[in-house]
Amino acid sequence: MRKEYRSAVYVYNDEQYAFAKAQLDLIQSMQTEKYITQVLYLEHFRPSREAIQNYYQKDPKRPFCKRYISPKLDLLRIKYADVFAD
Repeated sequence: MRKEYRSAVYVYNDEQYAFAKAQLDLIQSMQTEKYITQVLYLEHFRPSREAIQNYYQKDPKRPFCKRYISPKLDLLRIKYADVFAD
């Protein structure tokens, strides 16, 4: 799915861009698989087609959600239990 969907952090200004890029670079330095997340300015944002907006919220039991999204959310819930809200 890496070629079909964009993973991005959208920012308002150069300061946010530099911060987000530095954070992604730091995370990337601790991983072996190449991250595809881009840092983009909000002016370049284009919403997804309606059918895939809020994909996980619409049906978290879908195979893609169960395999990829739920495990990531579970890790976040454990690591950031004090701030994570469902």
